[in-house]
Amino acid sequence: PKLGSSTGTNFGPAFRFLREAIERDVQTLKEDSARVHRPLVFFLSDGYPTDQTTWPDWYAKLVDPDWPARPNIIAFGIGDADAATIGRIGTFQAFMSHGGVSPAAALHGFARALTTSVVRCADDGEMALRVPARIDGFTTLRVDPL
Repeated sequence: PKLGSSTGTNFGPAFRFLREAIERDVQTLKEDSARVHRPLVFFLSDGYPTDQTTWPDWYAKLVDPDWPARPNIIAFGIGDADAATIGRIGTFQAFMSHGGVSPAAALHGFARALTTSVVRCADDGEMALRVPARIDGFTTLRVDPL
């Protein structure tokens, strides 16, 4: 997908795209006899969702417990993002940048978490998801249980 900037922060299209891409990619991987693990999504937002009435439906489809390929989501909020919304979106973990942290520093912390989260265990070669409990410049949010 092409990354661009625009006014507004519509979460619904992102969640719809993720659901469709995961569905397609998991199918392709299985057809290639690959071992498929639960997908992991890093979600980053700098604002409130501007599609307040539509994004929750697409989000619900993405994290539907009856869908075997539903992803784990680690959500990050920076700038004007709403902590309650970020906490709601994160199914595995959620973080909100501190008010005094610059966007550049927040993005650096996000990138570091992204690159160090998935590791291969030396004992058995299995993949493991390890996200630091704390990330510099971020407050760890409580993830809402269902």
